[in-house]
Amino acid sequence: MKTVVLYEGYLGDVSDPDTYASGMVWQWESTEAGQWAKKNVKDGKLWYINEFQPDDAVEYSVAFRVQVFGEMSDKDYTYYSLKWGSNT
Repeated sequence: MKTVVLYEGYLGDVSDPDTYASGMVWQWESTEAGQWAKKNVKDGKLWYINEFQPDDAVEYSVAFRVQVFGEMSDKDYTYYSLKWGSNT
């Protein structure tokens, strides 16, 4: 089994990152890749919000990174990576 980043997005400096991130994750879940991942990752998926420190930000307006992680078999990981790319 391998834990992989299935989706990654960025948010600006918002007052409630959880609310904004949930919308981003919901949009991703509506895609073909999101639907496939929901059916094939082990025990569902997890998403996290990481706050950037000022020196780490991709650009000045980016404050948060949203990542969706999932655990999948090597075979499923290979399929996912070939079809939709991979962040790992």
